[in-house]
Amino acid sequence: MGDAVSVRGALRARVNGVFGLVRRRPTRGRILLYHEVRRGADPIGAVDPEAFRAHQGWLRSRGLRGTTIAAMRGDGSPDGVVALSFDDGHASVVDACAVLVAMGYAATLFVVPAWVERGGTGTCSWTELAALAREGFEVGSHDLAHERPCGVQAAVLAERYRASKILIEDRLGVEVTGLAYPYGLAPAHARRAAALAGYAYAVTSEPGANREGADPLRLRRNEIHGTDRESGLIGKLAGTDDWFAPIRRLEHRLTCG
Repeated sequence: MGDAVSVRGALRARVNGVFGLVRRRPTRGRILLYHEVRRGADPIGAVDPEAFRAHQGWLRSRGLRGTTIAAMRGDGSPDGVVALSFDDGHASVVDACAVLVAMGYAATLFVVPAWVERGGTGTCSWTELAALAREGFEVGSHDLAHERPCGVQAAVLAERYRASKILIEDRLGVEVTGLAYPYGLAPAHARRAAALAGYAYAVTSEPGANREGADPLRLRRNEIHGTDRESGLIGKLAGTDDWFAPIRRLEHRLTCG
């Protein structure tokens, strides 16, 4: 599976390059999606720390400021702002967030409470997440145990989403308003479940901008890969990767209906 994802990611990057739209101005309402930030990992799913620092420098050089999804939504997605997000709560995110703090940036961290409870070196701890929350980072839910919503009734799924929300709130003493659907899967019953569980917004992994009037329970995010350099990053902010959205939606429909 990992090899297939890497090949697909490489092909996707090649098509984006052929489109040649990197000179376009970044559009409003963009959310960037990161996973791991560490060396020696999957070249598609993980970003090297040096590359991550370069990404943030490139954003600043174009007058863009990184912030949380909640802050961007609260401000009406103004020009010059891009929301940053991290899925899964990998331990490497702690160092990545230190880079953002030094730049005056912030981000949203979508964590899996069951993984944090289990502990281990690969996942952020509650103590680390609490410290980041005090620094201005938003902590959201990535489901209780990162399970697919396929075949689960909306009411049952809502209880799972609600339990995740409550656990994070209890451990950190913060309000949790955002959900990242595991695997980016957001079928209609999962969106209903997110609403029933009390989330103000939820994000997918479908690329694209979030314009005024966008469904708050189906927000789009542009995933940043380890192979992305300046042109790839800025291009995704400008829309070079948006062509992949219908393909991603089709993949999700075939996976989960």
